[in-house]
Amino acid sequence: MTRWLGYIALLGAVGLLQLLLLERLVLWGAVPDGLLMLTAWVALRRGRREGMWIGFIAGVLLDAMRDSWGVQMFTKTLTGFLVGLYPVEDRHSLLHRPGEAAVVAFLSALLHNTFWAVLVLLGQPVHLGRLIGFLWLGGAVYTALVVWIGFLFWRPSRGT
Repeated sequence: MTRWLGYIALLGAVGLLQLLLLERLVLWGAVPDGLLMLTAWVALRRGRREGMWIGFIAGVLLDAMRDSWGVQMFTKTLTGFLVGLYPVEDRHSLLHRPGEAAVVAFLSALLHNTFWAVLVLLGQPVHLGRLIGFLWLGGAVYTALVVWIGFLFWRPSRGT
């Protein structure tokens, strides 16, 4: 129960960060996705069930922010489930290796953006080059870059 209260607090904090900062860091239409990174982090640490639920809640928050009801909820739930299929053995290592965190961020964002791009293509006509270049691949690279830069400024204590 206390773990879920911590997750709710983290979702609220990252959701606020997403709304106030990350949504304004638009680069050629791509926006870094902090809630997706939280979903992937929980899924890697705790497994597919918790990753799926955190993805669901994070998706509902992002759908509410972007007024895109259902799209983010579905893609983040599916991404949390799939990333959670491969939980890490050493859970504390996720906090100390920025290069690996950036690779995980890239792969998680690429997986998420693939689901999102398919849903967008099914729902409305879009320019395929822009969708693939900037939003699908570019969004994944941009999210990984923001995670890597975040690790440059955040130094967790080595004793935990």
